[in-house]
Order: sequence, then structure tokens, then C-alpha cells
Amino acid sequence: MGLPRQHVRRAMGDRLLRVAQALVSVPLITSAFFLHAGTFQVQDSARPGAKRIGLSSLAIASLNSIIPSNETNDYLVSLRYFPNAFTYSYPSSPSAQTTSGILHSLVAHPAFDPYVLIQRLPSILALPPPETSCLSHNLTPNPETDASRCNPFWLAVKRVASSSWRFKYDPGFFGAVISVFIDYMPIPIIVLLYLYEIIVRYRPEWMRYRCRFAIMRRWCRFPKGTAEQVARIPASARIWDRLRCWWYRQAVIYCLLMVVKGTEAGYYSVRSLREFEGLLPEGRMVDARMRKGYLVLGWGGVVCAIIAYGCVAARWFLSTRWEQAEGEMGRGLLGGEEWVKDVLLG
Repeated sequence: MGLPRQHVRRAMGDRLLRVAQALVSVPLITSAFFLHAGTFQVQDSARPGAKRIGLSSLAIASLNSIIPSNETNDYLVSLRYFPNAFTYSYPSSPSAQTTSGILHSLVAHPAFDPYVLIQRLPSILALPPPETSCLSHNLTPNPETDASRCNPFWLAVKRVASSSWRFKYDPGFFGAVISVFIDYMPIPIIVLLYLYEIIVRYRPEWMRYRCRFAIMRRWCRFPKGTAEQVARIPASARIWDRLRCWWYRQAVIYCLLMVVKGTEAGYYSVRSLREFEGLLPEGRMVDARMRKGYLVLGWGGVVCAIIAYGCVAARWFLSTRWEQAEGEMGRGLLGGEEWVKDVLLG
């Protein structure tokens, strides 16, 4: 009965590994999309000469602003906050050249203040000076004079820009390094995970223990032994499953950090913008909100990574220690019982 059960366990383990490899590709793809979203423009097929923001549905947060609609209480210029960019879209712009644009690249300059960036749009959209002239005066609001120099939206922008509670992102040098690290790490971690699978199958000796310090031997997860010994360990050995658990756990951690960081930044930006909405004329709305595309794909990728980790962990626990050591290789085949205990069983 032992042999059929071992084959069943091995077949189940192989299926679990294939499921895990497929699932972990989801956060890999979504992470790549998030990093590119908003950083480029594409031609708008509906309007010659006009452009639109690439992957605009993957923005973290958005609001409508600047130019009021004559038909609704909304505004016509959409501002979007992406992991790597801050953009505007104005589909009904009189000029095809100003239908969209990238106001700020977070790759080169991680710090940004949305209220400062918004003040660049009057010159970009060629708005009439009487509507925005208060922005060129002293930043401190002056109710007696500003009302005659600005329309209500820009007057609200000036009031918020002069306050200390407004949302702005300025992590400093070390904070920016950590921020970039969190945003970009899921991709190399998952790519290395796939590379690990290739090496285990075709060049397992490359994965042997190489630590120079004896104290690390106890904690190192890689198999100990010579290159010839490690090369004879099959890809289904338990030692590789233990390493797989470590790699998949790292994928879960970094995917979770990336999405939590983006969700937190989006939440605080939307909360600040909703307070800004209270300064607008009654009935006017900027519709500040988190975007469903980012939330669904981001957290969906995290869930897929967690399930993938669960599949690998289940594969690890399916195999029993001595059945694999004795049944697949034979006691002492790789250098004696001590080798089996120390290497195959971790």
C-alpha cells in the first residue's frame, strides 16, 4: 500500500506545484502593469491627433476638477494618481494637443504635491487669466480680493494649498528608496522564483550550500554536499519544496507590501480631496475615489500569491521524510545515512 500512496502523493504534489506556478504569474503580470500604468500615452482612435493615458483604468485614485460641466455638477478634467505618475485627461478639450498629459513622473521624482501640480494646468489648458489670476498673487488667501480674481475652484485650490493638512507625498531620500524598492521588488522575486524552478530541474548542483561561515550552516536552506551529490537530488525531493516555500513566502510579502502601500496612499489622498470638495460651491463634486481596477487586480494578485504559497506548503507536507529518502534513492546511495538526514530532510 505504501507505494501506491506514494505515487498518489507525488501526483497531487505535482499538480499543486503547477497550480502554484500558474497563480504566482498573476501578481507578476499585475505588478508590471501597475508600474507602466500612466507613464505613457497612446493615440486616441476616436479623435485624430488626440492622445489618452495608457492603462488609465489602473490608477490608484482619481478626481474630476478645474472646468465645470454645464450639464451636471461634475468637472470635466480628470486627474489620476498612478504608482509611477500623476496625469490629467480632458477628452472634450478644444485642442487635440491638450486632451491628456503626464504632470509628474514619480519614477524620477517620488515626492509630489497634487495641489501644486494642479496649478500647472491653467497654462497647459490655456485657461482665461481672470479665472486663475489669484494663483499668481500671495499664497495666503485673501477673501476680500481673491473672489474677484478666481473662479470658485481655483479659490478652493489656493485655500487648500496654503493649509498644512493637505495631502502631499514627500518621503525624503531614504523613504523614496524604500518606496521604489517596495514597488519594484515583486517582479524580480517572482522571476527568480521561476528561474529557481529551472535550475532545480536542470542544474540542481548550482543550488548547493556555499556559505563561507560555519555558523551559517545551521540556518542555510540550501542542500549541503558536493556538486555531484546535489546533482543527484531529484526535483521532487523534499529539500526543494522547503526552498520553494521560502521563495513563495517572499513573493507574498513583497506583493502585499506593494498593494498596502498603494492602497494607503490612495486612501489618504482621497480623504484629503473629499475635504477639499467641501470648499467648492454647493452641489459641485470632484468625485474623488479609489479606483476599482487597482484594488481588484492588486488585492487579487495578493490572494493568488497566498494561495500559491498554500499549494507549495501542502506539497511539502504531503511527502514524508523517510519514504522519499529510502523509497526514491535508497539508504546510503548519496553518501550514507547522515547525508540523507542532513541534506534531503533539511
